[in-house]
Amino acid sequence: MLLNYLVEYLDLKTYLIGFFILLLLLDIYSNKSPFNFPPGPRPLPFVGNIFTGVDFKTIDKLAEKYGDVFSLRWGSEKTVFVSGYKMVKEALVTQPDSFADRPVIPLFNNFFKGLGVALSNGYLWKNQRKFVITHLRHFGEGKQVLELSIQQESIFLCDAFKAEQGPFDPQFFLNNAVSNIISALVFGHRFQYHDEKFLNILCLDAEAILLSGSARSQLYNAFPRLFDYLPGPHKTIFANYTKILEFLKEEIRKHKEDWDPSNPRDYIDSFLVEMEKKKSDPEAGFNVDTLLVAMLDLFEAGTETSATTLRWGLLFMMKYPEIQKKVQDEIDKVIGQSRQARIADKPNMPYTEAVIHEIQRLGNVVPLGLMKMATKDTELGGFFIPKGTAVTTNLSSVLNDKSQWETPDTFNPGHFLDEQGRFLKKEAFLPFSAGRRVCVGEQLARMELFLFFTSLLQSFTFSPCPGDELSLEGQMGVALSNGYLWKNQRKFVITSLRHFGEGKKVLELSIQQESIFLCDAFKAEQGPFDPQFFLNNAVSNIISALVFGHRFEYHNENFLNILRLDAEAVVLAGSARSQLYNAFPRLFDYLPGPHKTIFANYEKIIEFMKGEVRKHKEDWDPSNPRDYVDSFLLEMEKKKSDPEAGFNVDTLLIAMLDLFEAGTESAATTMRWGLFFMMKYPEIQKKVQDEIDKVIGQSRQASIADKTNMPYTEAVIHEIQRMGNIVPLGFPKMATKDTELGGFFIPKGTAVTTNLSSVLNDKSQWETPDTFNPGHFLDEQGRFLKKEAFLPFSAGRRACVGEQLARMELFLFFTSLLQSFTFSPCPGDELSLEGQMGFTYAPKPFCICVNPR
Repeated sequence: MLLNYLVEYLDLKTYLIGFFILLLLLDIYSNKSPFNFPPGPRPLPFVGNIFTGVDFKTIDKLAEKYGDVFSLRWGSEKTVFVSGYKMVKEALVTQPDSFADRPVIPLFNNFFKGLGVALSNGYLWKNQRKFVITHLRHFGEGKQVLELSIQQESIFLCDAFKAEQGPFDPQFFLNNAVSNIISALVFGHRFQYHDEKFLNILCLDAEAILLSGSARSQLYNAFPRLFDYLPGPHKTIFANYTKILEFLKEEIRKHKEDWDPSNPRDYIDSFLVEMEKKKSDPEAGFNVDTLLVAMLDLFEAGTETSATTLRWGLLFMMKYPEIQKKVQDEIDKVIGQSRQARIADKPNMPYTEAVIHEIQRLGNVVPLGLMKMATKDTELGGFFIPKGTAVTTNLSSVLNDKSQWETPDTFNPGHFLDEQGRFLKKEAFLPFSAGRRVCVGEQLARMELFLFFTSLLQSFTFSPCPGDELSLEGQMGVALSNGYLWKNQRKFVITSLRHFGEGKKVLELSIQQESIFLCDAFKAEQGPFDPQFFLNNAVSNIISALVFGHRFEYHNENFLNILRLDAEAVVLAGSARSQLYNAFPRLFDYLPGPHKTIFANYEKIIEFMKGEVRKHKEDWDPSNPRDYVDSFLLEMEKKKSDPEAGFNVDTLLIAMLDLFEAGTESAATTMRWGLFFMMKYPEIQKKVQDEIDKVIGQSRQASIADKTNMPYTEAVIHEIQRMGNIVPLGFPKMATKDTELGGFFIPKGTAVTTNLSSVLNDKSQWETPDTFNPGHFLDEQGRFLKKEAFLPFSAGRRACVGEQLARMELFLFFTSLLQSFTFSPCPGDELSLEGQMGFTYAPKPFCICVNPR
């Protein structure tokens, strides 16, 4: 009996050993790396490198041993880690299309299921990202409305700090303040700092973020099926997000009760409108489930990183009081104590800007970026990366690269200052990542950091509690976590436009209002008429509102005379006799000619400008600048000790003239070409109107948010600019140093003219360059197609700074006119495509017939 038992025992043991060996072989076979795959520490059977830390400090050490491109395996999933400025730049900038997708992260996929913006891919991601960017352009990022919102929130934040008695933790005040900015954009309102319900949501979110960076939460990503049945922090994370989503559902319910599709107030309203539009396209993801996840994306994206960066900022200011003092000295010099900080102050505060950038560099809140995935088989650093491989870019290694920073381990604002103390941009400054998945909310974050940080240091001096030792050692939650976490997938949209209101909601409303006046003026005309002065007046009213603070009525004789004087000067400036003045100015100063008329016209225009400056001085309030003139007067006061900066009345008058002409001539002339082409090609006019009727209808005005849904109209406007080609030779430039171009030597000081017309008509770039063809800007599916050779605004450092303003004006004015009228030539008129050269290339004077639709 004992023998039989022993045999049975040995048989069972042998069976188990054999089974284990079989599993081991299967594990080795299934996890075998392809040829030339990045090296890394040897993984253990079944679990891989699960006991290897994935915090950024460990990754830095592994990079020193295995190189800037190495791999780790968690469970059966391989991840490639990329370190160092050179390799990270190659992955994100040189090969942006190779690493544009997101891998599945079980901890978050279980709950969010690849919806929203941050964790989605493919067609759904493109649609959701485009929608978020459009929404941010429409409602917030870079706009005057948003700047005012942050300034107001700064007051509430400072008041909350003042109300505290004794030492306190600033975390929830900062979280509340920053989240209120995104709340205003997403929900349409802010929350009081003592709103218990909202504070609870912030606490739940903060706890989820902290837990998601823990080692036990990372184990869930390696073995999700096993840990679904085990207790752990992932259960708390799921429970917290469930409660947060209930809160968000309540916000949606409130919005639906008083929702007006024709007047979206915020992101939720806009998404509800898009849900109705995209009912026939379920793959685009416009449904309630995606809305909830997108709201959570935006809510967390608009809170965690900026608030955590501000916490690092206060810590560094306490740690280095001498730096805090220098920032405060600059604040006192530039802003003082009588007004709030503004974004316009940034260029005059290089030290503060340098400190904020150094806070981001050394604070380094997202050290390993957000995990990406190879979209195709590719090569990186000489290694083969198969399609579908997860890739983590070690941003910390870039922000601490010894080849890029003089003292990477110390807090040194000098990293961002040149020898003259001017702010210095650095290519290796990548706190927002780069490439196709770059943080879309970079500009929003920059605004928040500057305005909140400056406001706090303007109002307070920060110091540690007595006896406290300040440690610069952080803790790993999402804000200091690795690429396995999804929280870095936040942030909004792209571009804050820089000059005098570009892209702002206030400006959009101004253009929409002016469009109504323009259409009313067209309707009032009886019979054929020349649209030139109506268009000039309408377009100039936009820049007038920004420069002078008000618009002019279309029948204001004084202003109409200024427009006539300017139009005459523009036409004469292009004449041959005027060009002779440029060649022989000393001779022609004593001879009659068109240059005399140009000078006389500009003298009258300058007198008009002087009147505007005089009116502004009568009721000027330095603490509340209303427009460009007010802001310039304020800068004149600040720069009295620096006459070389040119802040004086003479410069103001010329700058006003520059802005007035730049804000009128180019856009108005392009609009004239637009009406001309629509009369010349009525079938194209009809297709534009059909798209307007489909997307906008007749019950509301066009908005900038409509552009993404109107590819044909966008293509037509771009083709108008290409064929109209109003500045065919650009503006002359001058070589700033001896240089070589096309194999030829160009000495310093040589005038250089770039023939933009040759680019816009280059046969290698355009299928039918000599014909009006909107198809140049459409792909085979009828989607809008950007072209690199489309350079109507020039390019480089001297590119047209009003490009975004012009784009807004062209879209809104053009769409409004074709929404209201059908344009046709006068009976018997022959429309010639031959233009006339003045300072710009414009159509010859023509009359139009308008038929209301």
